[in-house]
Amino acid sequence: MKQCALCGEPILANPSDPEDRESDEHTPPLQFIPKAMRSELREELWKVPSHKRCNQSSKLDEEYFYHRLYPLVGVNNEKMGDAILADLIRRAMKPQSRVMIRHMLKEITHTSPGGILLPQGQVRVNFREVRIQNVAVKIAKCLFYMEHTRYMPRSNCVHIELCQTVADLQQPFDDLWRVRELERRSAAPDVFRYWHLDLDGLHYYAMLFWDAFMFCLIFQDPKRRRRGQSRPKKPETSRPRRSR
Repeated sequence: MKQCALCGEPILANPSDPEDRESDEHTPPLQFIPKAMRSELREELWKVPSHKRCNQSSKLDEEYFYHRLYPLVGVNNEKMGDAILADLIRRAMKPQSRVMIRHMLKEITHTSPGGILLPQGQVRVNFREVRIQNVAVKIAKCLFYMEHTRYMPRSNCVHIELCQTVADLQQPFDDLWRVRELERRSAAPDVFRYWHLDLDGLHYYAMLFWDAFMFCLIFQDPKRRRRGQSRPKKPETSRPRRSR
C-alpha cells in the first residue's frame, strides 16, 4: 500500500471519500513550470503519491509563492523572468488570480518597518513568510519521499532560509551546492534543481528555483528523533529576506 508523501497516511485503493483517492503530486509543482514549457515535459516530470485532498490543500500557497517571488526571478534571470511574466499575465484573467494580486498589492508599502518614508522609486514588499515557507518545506518533503520512499514530517524541519545570491549561502550549503556530483536536475532544469546530502541523521536540501534564488533546509531524520537525539543548532540566519 502506498503512503501519501504529504501527510504520511496510507492511500487506499478504493477509498469511500473521493478526496482520499491517489493523486500525483508534481515535484516541483506543475504550476511552477510556465505553460509554454509543459506539454513536452509533462511525462518526464517528477511525481510522488499523495491524497487528492493533500495535493489540493497547498494550491493557493503555491500560487502565492509563484506570484510573490516572481520579482526575484525578473531581477536575477531575465529569460525565465520573461517566461514567468507571460504566464502571470495569462493567469491574471482568472478571477482567483485577480483576488490574489489585489491582496499582494496591499502588502506593498512606501515606508520602512520603523515608519520612515522610503526614497522616491523604492517600495517595501512584505510577504507572508509562513505561506512561502510551507511551499518550500512541502517540496523538500516530496524530494525526501522520492529518494527514501518514506514520509518526512513537517515538524522535523529545523532550518529554512531563503538565499537571493550565492554570497548569502551559509555553511554547509555553500559547500553543498558546489559539489556537482550531488546535484539533481529535474526534467526542467531551468525551473528547478537541487542538492541533497544525508549526514549524521540530518538531511540537507539546497533547492534552486528558476536559476534565481535558493531555499536551504535541514530536516532531522524521524528515526533518529525517536531515539531521543536532540535537535541540531540552527545556522545563524533562518528568516527569508524581503525584496525591495
